[in-house]
Amino acid sequence: MNQVNAAADADAKVLRISMDAKATVKVGDFSRGGKKRVQVKTADHDFKASAKVTPVGILLPQFDILRITANTIPLNGAGGL
Repeated sequence: MNQVNAAADADAKVLRISMDAKATVKVGDFSRGGKKRVQVKTADHDFKASAKVTPVGILLPQFDILRITANTIPLNGAGGL
């Protein structure tokens, strides 16, 4: 793999990227038992998410550039990205 990466890095016509998506996270008034310095109101039941986001990272290793986004559209084969 190191040889393939080195060859790609040496070729001006090739852009090497690394992309990874993590598990979808529900967004809402939830508590995960963490510590806060201020009072936070959370739901104690009826956990309806106000949104769902999927964290996605894109790395350009040749340039040491990392971009992280939180996507609200489905990232699967059923009409998503």
